[in-house]
Amino acid sequence: MVIAGSSLLTRLDERMSVKMLQRRWAPRMYFIVRLLLVATFIDDSIRVATHFWEHSEQAIGYMHRYEDEYPSLIGVTSAVFLAGGLVAQVAGVLLTLLHVQVDLATRLLVGWVLVHPVLYGQLGNTEFCAESISLVGGILVMRAHALGGLRKQAGSNMGDGEGFSRTQLLGRLLLPTLYLYHAGASLLANLVDLEHKSSHSVPMYIIDVVVMGIIGVGVCLVTAGLRSRAIALSLALINMAFGAHEHPFWRMVWLDASGKWVHAELTGKDLPHLVMPEGLTPDDFEPWQVVDVHRYFFFQGLSTSGALLLLTLHGPGKLAVEENELLLVKVERAKD
Repeated sequence: MVIAGSSLLTRLDERMSVKMLQRRWAPRMYFIVRLLLVATFIDDSIRVATHFWEHSEQAIGYMHRYEDEYPSLIGVTSAVFLAGGLVAQVAGVLLTLLHVQVDLATRLLVGWVLVHPVLYGQLGNTEFCAESISLVGGILVMRAHALGGLRKQAGSNMGDGEGFSRTQLLGRLLLPTLYLYHAGASLLANLVDLEHKSSHSVPMYIIDVVVMGIIGVGVCLVTAGLRSRAIALSLALINMAFGAHEHPFWRMVWLDASGKWVHAELTGKDLPHLVMPEGLTPDDFEPWQVVDVHRYFFFQGLSTSGALLLLTLHGPGKLAVEENELLLVKVERAKD
């Protein structure tokens, strides 16, 4: 089977050079992956720009307790922070897609990712924060690769690139945070939560534990930089499928015959996991806001997949067990 596969890959490479395809499509793929990485910022910018004052009311976050005492001050502060975040996102997205001023672009995007949970009062939402940390990891991987590439193009002899390697290492360590959270939470539920265990059959219980164990091992391999590209690709595809299944916002809104947008009859029970700001309950959310939250989580997951695909494209970097890891190992073997 292996010999036949190698022979097939050899004949394929004789007709169409794999390296030539990589050189031709790599820039396009890098742009697409960068687009995926900033998808959540693009979507968030559109949502904020089209519903600015509604988002301003939600972005009070931890200032909510002072709203009755200083309503004007809190309202203005919330609007200013939200407007600043909107400018930071738009500027960061444009600079990232144009691949200019990468240092400024990544600083703006990382800054907003860190401020966002505070502004919306989501620091207590572990899943939300874990996904934000994974997104920061992807931005750092992009930053290290982009700035390192620019340094090489400029022929700079300053240092040996250890700073970029450490940035890439930090990004690689942060990337799997979301999956580490899911694996840990699921294993804890299966091992400790009796109610959770009683609702699962024995085969499903075993499958849950095995799957989460495999994800845990995959996370460890990514952080070590061993087979990290293949694992990152697998996690990216799984994450896309999971996001489409859990947050299909496009099925919750549609155009009617008169050309008006109609939202499904959604209630607070249809919200994804969300920490309610003080003074708010799920029943306070209107249908369009429920759709809005699902839309945000979908695009945040899409950006996390983009971050994993960056690792797939660029590899784990110098500070890794397997620095020169190949994604298409069989192709390379077939060419030998």
